[in-house]
Amino acid sequence: MQATNEYQSDGSYTNKRPRVLVSNDDGINAPGLRALVTALHEANFCDVHVCAPSGERSAQSHAITLGRYLSCYPSDVSGAVQAFAVDGTPADSVMLALNSPVFQNPQFDLVASGINRGDNCGLHVTYSGTVGAAREAACKVQEVQCIQPITPAATPAAAEADAALTALVVVPAHLAVVDGDHGCHHIRHTSHCPITGGPWG
Repeated sequence: MQATNEYQSDGSYTNKRPRVLVSNDDGINAPGLRALVTALHEANFCDVHVCAPSGERSAQSHAITLGRYLSCYPSDVSGAVQAFAVDGTPADSVMLALNSPVFQNPQFDLVASGINRGDNCGLHVTYSGTVGAAREAACKVQEVQCIQPITPAATPAAAEADAALTALVVVPAHLAVVDGDHGCHHIRHTSHCPITGGPWG
């Protein structure tokens, strides 16, 4: 997919499609993040950008890094227009994406955090770096979704694939319906389609 967002000669920016930023706390190479980016890319309704921790950063909550410089470098994520890995926390990653020159245009229509490895329920949301990344985006007045599987599946890969299917229903609806209602919305995958009420597939 070629990005349809274009920079003009005067430096202005023409946004022809929604721009979605994806982050997480399991790291830029995590299967859940890759499954989400692939699903959004193949659905071909938005341009996907990624800024995520360089490695595992679970249970970091909303921590940010102080007292040292952060490194941010390009990474290859199939389906993403651009992708960057950050040697910091999930909140660091989102903060850099939205408040630094990492992306030439730091304006996104939606920030999606996930797909998380495992559930984030109850008290887990307090410790979750995935939720911390979403919360950081919400603090920057971005529309946010936090995505993770909750229904048990035969394998982690199956759970992540199912959650990616859920995202394909919820993300376009969110982009179409929500306008100006900035906040953090928690999506928990279920085994049934939220539109038809029937099983996926």
